[in-house]
Amino acid sequence: KRSLSDLEDDCSKEIRQMLSDTADEVWMKYAGKAVVEIVCMLQSFNPEISKERLSSDVHSIIHSESVVGHLSASFVAALRVSVPLDRRDWMGRDIERHQARRQALERSVIWKVLRAFRQQAVRFAQDGKLQATTISALGGAAVCSTGGAAFGVVAGSALGAACGLFPALLTFGLSIPAGAFVGAGAGLVTGSTAGGTLGLFGGGLAGRSAYAKRSEICSGASEAWAKVNSLAGTFKQRANVSAIFMKDLVGGTGGTAR
Repeated sequence: KRSLSDLEDDCSKEIRQMLSDTADEVWMKYAGKAVVEIVCMLQSFNPEISKERLSSDVHSIIHSESVVGHLSASFVAALRVSVPLDRRDWMGRDIERHQARRQALERSVIWKVLRAFRQQAVRFAQDGKLQATTISALGGAAVCSTGGAAFGVVAGSALGAACGLFPALLTFGLSIPAGAFVGAGAGLVTGSTAGGTLGLFGGGLAGRSAYAKRSEICSGASEAWAKVNSLAGTFKQRANVSAIFMKDLVGGTGGTAR
């Protein structure tokens, strides 16, 4: 328990010096160290311990509240990810093979790519400015690429048909539709690419600016809504006054006629 507490303290010190989105990675690193230290400690107490007994003892220690209950929830979770409760989830038949294969996997390129992707996903989920910029950029690219493609098809087909007019006498008019077809294809590709690029950068800049000035935008929207409500109340009050006036006028005219 004292050894695990010391490792937890070292891990906490390292986390405080790093970014928050790498905390899980640091916890897992120290959880691996803790497992190795537990294995070494058990082997030092009993050098002739069997692999099955060693695996069972490490499993019992990691999943025993009386041993790890004093540790933080993050460290306990990392320990139990390193040594799963269900031994069918282990990467080897015994704890040493499981730990060796797990460390090899963590050093692999694929694991590093997946870990970097997860960190970026966590950062994206926590960063409102990044979310606004990304969503606006994708929306702008989708809208502008569609518009650019439509414009490119129309302009390209017209230009291609015009170019096909010159050899029309030699091709009996077939060059006109062929030119229009080729021009439409070229215009589709060019227009969608140009529009998508423009929409990507324009939408991203717009979303970033809107997020930066979101408080002013919300304040302006609230003021506009308050003015609309005020005007609506004024019109309603005037309508009520007019209705009362007409009612009194009609009532007075009726009394005079009688």
